[in-house]
Amino acid sequence: MFKRFTEPTRKVMALANQEAQRLGQEHIGSEHILLGLIQCDGGIALMILKNLQVDAEHLRSQIDVLIREDADRSGAQTPPRPHANEIVARAIQEADAQQRPLVDTTHVLLGLLHADHSAIRQMLEKLGVMPETVHQEVRRLNRAGVDDEPSS
Repeated sequence: MFKRFTEPTRKVMALANQEAQRLGQEHIGSEHILLGLIQCDGGIALMILKNLQVDAEHLRSQIDVLIREDADRSGAQTPPRPHANEIVARAIQEADAQQRPLVDTTHVLLGLLHADHSAIRQMLEKLGVMPETVHQEVRRLNRAGVDDEPSS
């Protein structure tokens, strides 16, 4: 499955894994993937978030609050966040819909935005990061020759 990922997308997933381990969590969730996206300098998704005026440090602090709230409610029922498998599947669907051979970081960002009942999706939407705005930025950047894919 990861064979279809661009190098930046692989880096995002490795960073997400590191974040989950750092936080002592057993699975990679949408929050870890978003943390990976905002740490991956080589990914177009981070460029898009910056173009949409999303402050990565502010976003990181919001994610940390969300994770702490979950930890504080550890005995209580907390709504599950989408796991990495769901986000990856949605990212692959995005790449397929765009007829792209490789899954890049924008597909992962769109996968996060299409996750059902996701606090991370809601957080991004409050910051103005909507699927259509991401698509518009992708088209604009692609016209300018910017993408995740390695040059051949």
